[in-house]
Amino acid sequence: STGYDQGKLNHEYDGRASLRWTPSAIPLTVDAAFDYTEEQDTGQATALMGFNSTYAPFPIPLNLGQLVALTGNPNPNNYLAWVNNNFRNSYAGPKTAQPEQNTPFNSNHATGVNVNTDLVVAPDTHLKTITAYRQSYTANAEDLDATPVQIGSFISKYKQHQFSEEVQLAGKVDKFDWKMLKGKEILGFRPGSTPLLYLEAALRKNGLDPQTDVKLSNNVGIPARVGSWLAGQNQYAIFIEPDASQLEIDGKAHYLASIGETVGFADYTAFMASEKYIRDNPAIVQSWTNAIAKGMKWTEKAPAVEIAKTLEPFFPGVSPQALVGAAERYQRLKIWKSSPVIEPAAIEKFQDILVQGHVLDPAKRVKFQDLVVTEFASKAK
Repeated sequence: STGYDQGKLNHEYDGRASLRWTPSAIPLTVDAAFDYTEEQDTGQATALMGFNSTYAPFPIPLNLGQLVALTGNPNPNNYLAWVNNNFRNSYAGPKTAQPEQNTPFNSNHATGVNVNTDLVVAPDTHLKTITAYRQSYTANAEDLDATPVQIGSFISKYKQHQFSEEVQLAGKVDKFDWKMLKGKEILGFRPGSTPLLYLEAALRKNGLDPQTDVKLSNNVGIPARVGSWLAGQNQYAIFIEPDASQLEIDGKAHYLASIGETVGFADYTAFMASEKYIRDNPAIVQSWTNAIAKGMKWTEKAPAVEIAKTLEPFFPGVSPQALVGAAERYQRLKIWKSSPVIEPAAIEKFQDILVQGHVLDPAKRVKFQDLVVTEFASKAK
């Protein structure tokens, strides 16, 4: 053999074509693409670094040098890499039963076709398909001894076929409208409870009668509410934190609206004391109110992660991520007050909710000045 260049490129072809079709009769776009690659070279460079003519590879009284001589091939030592610039050439030339294996080469063929469709099925809603097919064929042959003597060689072939199909329905979810709840089943809360009273107030504010326009499920105990929802009961539900955030994290529910934000400010959680205690212990009441004011200012400004870390010991078993989500939501919606001052309008709204929910007799409404002491909150620091 006279030798030939190692790793020489024989040929390389690459091509790509694409087509777009947009029929006028329907809101459809079809994109098709085709690509082709073919490359072939003279194979992996090999060089003979040494030849042990005295080595006996078989259990017969002949060494490697004698075996080569019997075949009539030249002495392999003549093809060492540093002899006559042999490192520049490959003298591979095995004689096997497979003609492809007798000439070293690398070859790669790849073909790909993909078709994407985009159909507008409704305003801002698209049905998309992504279809792809690819095949490749890779082969290579190599003479491991880099001499005209057939000592070691191999050929390998790899074929791959790959098909994928993906369907997507993408679009914008309509903005939540409370009227979407008409006729629907809603997981509520215990009758007379604050969460249920506020839900009913939100429904009334948006033109829905809680008694006739929706189907409220108020007989599920608090410990069983999440399980009831996960079991597929009811179409909508109200949840307080951190259940709401945990369900979102788990992908089991989606936030639609804040009942508190919808109803507006209405104070219903307050610290109470008798007139006698307030009269006898003004310093304690003021210190207590100062502490509450300080906490309110902190929850207004502190990072949600810091708030969650502080709350974590009081919510054992609750995901820290859910606590962060709850704090972020409360801050974003301004659910937490930033001042201990109780306003007359907030108390009036709360009593409106109680009356409309049939838990307070209208004749028993309480005057603001008879219920709330404002001097301590106004001096809080």
